Amino acid sequence: ICSDLGNGKSLFLDGLRLRAIEKGYRAFEPIEQNDITFTEIEKIAKLKEPVFLTIENYHNWFDEIELYLNNCDSESVLILTARNAINDVFIDELTNRTNVDYIPEIQIDLMDDKEVTWFVEAFDEYGFWGKYAGRSTFFKKNLIVDKYNRQIHALLLGLLESPDISSRLEKITNDLKEDEDILKVTISLFILTVLIFQIVRASCRE
Repeated sequence: ICSDLGNGKSLFLDGLRLRAIEKGYRAFEPIEQNDITFTEIEKIAKLKEPVFLTIENYHNWFDEIELYLNNCDSESVLILTARNAINDVFIDELTNRTNVDYIPEIQIDLMDDKEVTWFVEAFDEYGFWGKYAGRSTFFKKNLIVDKYNRQIHALLLGLLESPDISSRLEKITNDLKEDEDILKVTISLFILTVLIFQIVRASCRE
């Protein structure tokens, strides 16, 4: 699953795992890497029921991916994500490490019409439209399609133009500024997240 930063890969996986559970799979996602991650993934792969494993930013998980594929059965599923630019760099290595002839790549950068409608309705419900709040549904859909190019990250950045959202963010920022240490940690976390740096070391969750 590929997209640019902020276009919904994590949200997409959340939905896929729910659908997998509905279909009778045991769904798992590794959160971070630590000393027992290998053991947990091996146990997950060897479960006697269908397993649905999702891994974000697959370029950090090549060894774990190989371990899973070497131990899972034919009914198990593995879904990986990466940003477009990173996938361009690592897709050949992924193909070689998994010994798979073809890996389907699904692009999710662009919202379809159903997703556009969902965002319009969600923003209506939570009052995120700002100066566009009184405009028609037709106008809001066209705004997402034309101005924001059907991309989630563009739409969310567009919210910053809303005086209401701006004031909320300003309040949060002002509160953080009261403690310089907390502000520095928060900014560092934002930067590390964008760089896909693993901050905490945990293991897997179901």
